[in-house]
Amino acid sequence: MSAASMIGRGALVPGSSMELNDGKAVAGLDLTQGADSVQVLIKDGANNVVKTLQLGAQKPGVVPLAWDGLNDAGDASPDGSYKISAEFVAAGKAAPATTLSFGMVAGVAPGAGTTKLDVGKLGAFNLSDVKQVL
Repeated sequence: MSAASMIGRGALVPGSSMELNDGKAVAGLDLTQGADSVQVLIKDGANNVVKTLQLGAQKPGVVPLAWDGLNDAGDASPDGSYKISAEFVAAGKAAPATTLSFGMVAGVAPGAGTTKLDVGKLGAFNLSDVKQVL
């Protein structure tokens, strides 16, 4: 896929933020190996856990995440920015999982030897940093 064709498309890039809008939020994980279980914590601006997602066993690679905005008590969380962190267990050992943020590609800028994608509030990323196009 060419960089220019990415404009207006959603992308998962390295990051730890998740934007909740109208009860919908998207993010992802990049697992370097298969996992027996995966746990994702979604935290508010005060670093309080508002939602814990248990994903169960996962294959290696990109794992898209969708959050309906409901907290652990079942109440709707306010729109805004949240932080995500994740941990996986494989062969009895826990390790942190790489988190991915979702953003819309707003533009393309040629750089020194590489092309940068403008992914809005998330910043500029190399095309090779894009883990998945949604």
